[in-house]
Amino acid sequence: MKKTKIIHLLTHLPHPVILKHKNPLDYFHSISRGDFQQIDYPPYWVGFFSEDHHVLAAQELISFTDEFEIECWRPYGYGIKHDYKKTVNGIVHRVFPGGTFTIPMVGNFTWSSSLYRALVEEIQSNNVILNVYVGHNWFPIILIQKLKKLKSRFGLIETHLSSGFKKFSYYKLDWWKRLFKWYYLIEHYLDVNSLKKCDHYYSGSFVEAKYLKVHHPDVSSSFFMAGIDFSKFKVLSKPEKIKLREELDLPTNKNILIAQGNWRSIDYGYQHLIECYKKVKQSGRADNLQLVMIGGYKTEDLYEVGLKAKAIMVERCPKSQFYKYLEAADFFTKASFGYIFINFGGFGFATIEALACGLPMISNNIIHYPGTDEERNGIGVEMPTKEKLIEAMISMNENYPNYTSCRELAKKYFNIENTRLELVSKYRELSAKYFKVN
Repeated sequence: MKKTKIIHLLTHLPHPVILKHKNPLDYFHSISRGDFQQIDYPPYWVGFFSEDHHVLAAQELISFTDEFEIECWRPYGYGIKHDYKKTVNGIVHRVFPGGTFTIPMVGNFTWSSSLYRALVEEIQSNNVILNVYVGHNWFPIILIQKLKKLKSRFGLIETHLSSGFKKFSYYKLDWWKRLFKWYYLIEHYLDVNSLKKCDHYYSGSFVEAKYLKVHHPDVSSSFFMAGIDFSKFKVLSKPEKIKLREELDLPTNKNILIAQGNWRSIDYGYQHLIECYKKVKQSGRADNLQLVMIGGYKTEDLYEVGLKAKAIMVERCPKSQFYKYLEAADFFTKASFGYIFINFGGFGFATIEALACGLPMISNNIIHYPGTDEERNGIGVEMPTKEKLIEAMISMNENYPNYTSCRELAKKYFNIENTRLELVSKYRELSAKYFKVN
């Protein structure tokens, strides 16, 4: 009997930083980052990236069961003229020509006609379940609208990665801006309507999941945060941390606060974290505190700002290296003040990974932790204002050793051994529904 094929679809282009690497080996300096194929026209190579969310999910699935065929697709853009395909670490990757353009008073669009045509062909030829990883953008809205005529022939799941419904952005605008951005409400309507065509929508935001249950019960949805493999992470003793810091060229006589995420001020907004760190250091109340910021690129606008504040700036690195930095640190932050980021950004994989290393957290996104208030208090604190962030940094610098249950409290809800069973059960359910596969 033909296997069901699970297609994991990421709906945005790769980060433009790849265009700065004329030699792909400069980017793929570790097999964990993926692989590439050289081509004879600009951009001269095509990348297949193993550390994107949809690929990591596919890798977890293939490590658990061989009952499905598994592929990872994405629009690629950057001038490629046709689709490319390569198997990397046991996962079939397919990338397609595409591009991003802007329509005034509507928004930014990413689209790939060749990806859409290939998807139609797959649905007509195979038993397909499509899992679309979304950030509430136009790509999945358009794609699902175009595929609705074939919906009886394939299973469809959407998985929330980031961002939120445009309705919430609209009502956060000043009244006069709403006069010009009324189209946000149209996008919101189309977004929700597209979710109604899904078999199920997994939201990583408690706020969003609750909103859908109350206001759109006709959307089959639930809160879901994929877990991690806790065996990959260790809680190190102080001597072990010191040894690892020597390897990573980090200070051994400081308490390290590590922040993960890009260094674009319009995204994570870490300029506020840097500002608060400077004030903490100027106060003299945390002379032994060192901020380490990891996950951005030198081309981003906060790189120099961080250096001037005496933060240690570590560019985005392979996952295995990132885990070492987590294990070497003392506590963790995703200190963003953006309304959309907080309410609809979810809990975050890096946050779970930090907790698995025993690091308590300072983050407003702690609201997405699914445990009790007592359990939530056992993993860290919120920082609703800059003043509260400064207080949290000073307090955590003194009290982080008291947070001794971070790993266990994270493992209780985010153990991959439990969370992947939910996804596999859904895939099996849809296989039986659409293809009579038991």
